[in-house]
Amino acid sequence: MAAQLIWCYYYMVKQIDPPIPGAADLLWVAQGVLFIFAICYLMSKNRNVYRGMRFVFDSLTWLVILTVVAWELIFRAVVQQFQLEDSLAGFVLMAVYQLSCLVFLCILLILSFAYRELLPRRAMRLLELSAVFLTLGNSGYLLMYIHDTYQFGGIYDLFMGAALLIMASAGLYALEPSPAVQQETGRDQRRCYYIRFIFPYACLTVLLLVELIRIQPKDSIIIGGGVIILLIIIRQIMVLLENRALMERLKTTLARAEFLANHDDLSGLPNRRFFAEQVAKGLKSLEKNGQQKRLLSVMFLDLDRFKYINDSYGHEVGDQFIQLIAARLVQLKDDRMTIARQGGDEFIILFTDAASQEEVSERAKQLIAAFNIPFQMEKGEIRTAVSIGVAVYPKDGRTPLELMKKADMALDKAKALGGNRRTFYSEEMVDAVTRKLAVELALRHALEQEEFQLYYQPQIRSCDGKLVGVEALIRWRTGEGELVSPGEFIPLAEETGLIVPIGEWVIRTACCQAVSWQCGGKADFQMSVNVSPRQFQEPDFVHRVSAILEETKLSPECLVLEITEGISIQEEERTVAMLTALKEIGVQISMDDFGTGYSSLSYLHRFQVDSLKIAQSFIGGIFNSSSQAAIVKAILAMAGSLNLKVIAEGVETKEQFEFLQANGCDWIQGYYFYRPLTKEQVERLL
Repeated sequence: MAAQLIWCYYYMVKQIDPPIPGAADLLWVAQGVLFIFAICYLMSKNRNVYRGMRFVFDSLTWLVILTVVAWELIFRAVVQQFQLEDSLAGFVLMAVYQLSCLVFLCILLILSFAYRELLPRRAMRLLELSAVFLTLGNSGYLLMYIHDTYQFGGIYDLFMGAALLIMASAGLYALEPSPAVQQETGRDQRRCYYIRFIFPYACLTVLLLVELIRIQPKDSIIIGGGVIILLIIIRQIMVLLENRALMERLKTTLARAEFLANHDDLSGLPNRRFFAEQVAKGLKSLEKNGQQKRLLSVMFLDLDRFKYINDSYGHEVGDQFIQLIAARLVQLKDDRMTIARQGGDEFIILFTDAASQEEVSERAKQLIAAFNIPFQMEKGEIRTAVSIGVAVYPKDGRTPLELMKKADMALDKAKALGGNRRTFYSEEMVDAVTRKLAVELALRHALEQEEFQLYYQPQIRSCDGKLVGVEALIRWRTGEGELVSPGEFIPLAEETGLIVPIGEWVIRTACCQAVSWQCGGKADFQMSVNVSPRQFQEPDFVHRVSAILEETKLSPECLVLEITEGISIQEEERTVAMLTALKEIGVQISMDDFGTGYSSLSYLHRFQVDSLKIAQSFIGGIFNSSSQAAIVKAILAMAGSLNLKVIAEGVETKEQFEFLQANGCDWIQGYYFYRPLTKEQVERLL
């Protein structure tokens, strides 16, 4: 800008031509040199030697091309003009300035097409525009200088002034922090490739062709050498294009491999590995920006009753259902959520930038509500529900692993409470998990250390009060003397599979005790034993029961196996076959807790049950709710019409007993008559 002002001073104030060389020429030369140093400084900040060397060679290639073109079009005549004027100093300054302009142009070209991230976008665009005006102004000035037609204030001076102003504006935008490298489109990448690699070869080819045309025909060696060089260039271009295609294929393959490494192939959602990385990034962002008042939460989402869907419809339908679940989650996703599949029927959700825990809770509530809407599949309408466990940063943890672990604990609590709900992590859950692990460890040794014991609760015939049966109930007292509740260890045994050997021990011990009482002549009544769904699923369950009866010599008619209605949803055809086999042996079947699960009259008929047990939850409410009393009456009436024996458990008051007796209940079991007794207490009772 100072050089332009000096130029204007000579023409407008002194009204004479500025001296060549002069102060303006020195400043213009300094401008070009300083620009080159500025670019070198930017490249040094990049700290990549290979990238810097590549930049230098790219720039030199373009510089040679532009210099040759400029020489042929303009510079040759300019040099001849300076030779006529015999001004060595002017020639040197002009040459340095024009060379710096060419360097400026070629560097801008390289930056525009290959190194865009060195400068902010707006600064880059303004520099490109200034280069256009500078080229027009400088070229016009040189042409007029050659023909001695230059007049101050023409359009070319306007171009030069505009170039300087635009360049200064670019400097202002360059003060902004450089943004991250933006993702280029495939079209932009191809254009950059052609400009950087193909275009120089094409220019060289054109220059060689021009030179070959100028050569005399007798210079056959030079012509032949030129043709060979042209062929080599063409071949090199073909190799570059082939390499480009191979690189594109490799890039696509690597992108696919990276996608598979970070995503679940069934649902298409991110996997646990990718999710953990996103949580780590979210935590780092919160800590870096000091947003301690904003909450980050991790949610574990698990489908309720997915095993039932898998068992009922098959794994193929189960996989399709997982895909529908994933699609619905994606529909519910917003910019603050990252959704991934943990595995099986579990999904994990990262929810960031929440203002309060209430907002997190409301989002979890929305997710639960969305899954109460049924799914439409080829097999028909399928309904499900979800349970969600939530851990919140920084209250519940400060690392991805810690947050995910505690969200998983909260999920276990939500499912233990019945599912279809959201539960936030609390410190009490750690104690519960610790307790669960301790109980599981002790449970694995309880059987071999003979820590289990059977109690027997008498069953009374309502019409005459006679003891007609007992139900075997397992109790566990650890080696340290602690009495563990069945409600605590039986679900754990079911979960770990230990219920199978424990259940077999219960059947064998109960049968042995029944035979012992029969041999003593003290009693000849039925022995009822509970069978868990997990135990019933064993392929050789019927064979094991038959072997125990043969081993203990107990009459099969004296053994009653109590199954729950939950067994009826586990491969129904197989269930019917197993129950039929048990009936053929002579074992009696009782439907336990009737009315609390998937009750169906067709099940009673197909399963050929001998008796029903009314759940304690119904008995306890017959005088508090008219509907409860109506349900009990309906069950008794239905059982009477089907010639099924009915046993009411949990009878605790005289009024309950009289109500049941009046409505035709056959057997009574509960504290009103007897609590669970030891075998010695039963013997004294007999």
